[in-house]
Amino acid sequence: MSKTHASKTKGRKGSEERRRAQMAMLEERAAAPPPGPRREHIQAVDVTAHEEKYEPFLRAIEDGLTAVYDERNHLPIDDEAERALRLLIARFEGNSGRRSRSPDVDALADAVNRNIEMLFRRHPLLSRAEIIGCLRYIITSIANHRAPGNPRAYLTWVGQVVHERERAAQRDSGGERRTSGLWVPGQPAPREDDEEVGPRRPGGLWVPGDRM
Repeated sequence: MSKTHASKTKGRKGSEERRRAQMAMLEERAAAPPPGPRREHIQAVDVTAHEEKYEPFLRAIEDGLTAVYDERNHLPIDDEAERALRLLIARFEGNSGRRSRSPDVDALADAVNRNIEMLFRRHPLLSRAEIIGCLRYIITSIANHRAPGNPRAYLTWVGQVVHERERAAQRDSGGERRTSGLWVPGQPAPREDDEEVGPRRPGGLWVPGDRM
């Protein structure tokens, strides 16, 4: 066999091996799961000196944590509340489907997220930097309320704050009538002279249920 022929044969083998290696690499890449969502780091707004401006948002976070704490018979602990807020930060930084392996953490995070969505139906939207700033503010509050031997020091304290806030709001509104005007068992029965008169309809039409 001439040297030229041997060189050509060797070249073909080398090219074939490279093609096979490239094909194997492409097949491996195609079989790999798709990359997860890219999480971007967002510089949080420091809300410490602006609590009044962000009060509705901070309250929405506290109300969400307290609701789940009450629903779950006061079993969640402060560490789980903090993990839930850090989970929400990850979601707002781009990993929107992020979940934890703890039912309590996920429930706390989901409740706060629902409150945030409901709040934005009535109030102007905040930037993601402001949202994360408020979440970090509550995380700092959790840290400040930690107490040796009490894993629920923050949740106990914030629960008292939230319930006192609700009682104060009830007192301010009279405590006897709901905003919907509905009477529920346990409330004094509505008197005839207290009933609300429905708004006059266009054209003065009377419909069943209206008082004559």
